[in-house]
Amino acid sequence: MKSLEKRVKSKINLIHIIENYWPSKKRALARNYQMETRERSAYLPYRKRLKWWLKNNATFLIIIAVICAIVALIFGMEAYNYERVKSMEAILDKNVKTIHRKTGITDNDVEKLKKTHPGFNWEKTWDRERWLEGNERESDRLQMEKARQSYQLQEKETLYQLKKRENKARGRK
Repeated sequence: MKSLEKRVKSKINLIHIIENYWPSKKRALARNYQMETRERSAYLPYRKRLKWWLKNNATFLIIIAVICAIVALIFGMEAYNYERVKSMEAILDKNVKTIHRKTGITDNDVEKLKKTHPGFNWEKTWDRERWLEGNERESDRLQMEKARQSYQLQEKETLYQLKKRENKARGRK
């Protein structure tokens, strides 16, 4: 408290000396300097607090920066992927949903895409291999089902013919 009173008294004395004993030019310069120092020192405690906070929370800030960088990379990849998907849709005149759900990427589509983007491996894109295997499995399943149905029809016909023969044989006896 005493040090604060001393500072205030010394400033008051300085102002009193400047006002009464200095010439007008020096007085104006002193006032300008005094205003500048007041303006500079006005934010000094905030600067000190900020420096202290940055010093003590450096690891926290580094972690936040790393997380932000990862999120930025993810969004960048999504934007790149979105652009590639949109260009692919435009080239093939197909919607992505229909490609995924119904058609997949056919051989003709792969040829079109290879012409426009020769450096990219379209054979392994969009689960093309899985889609082709799925188509093969589906065609095999359909063939098995048709074979099963035809076998069941043949069995029914043979049973029907056997019953017919039995009925004829009974009718004659």
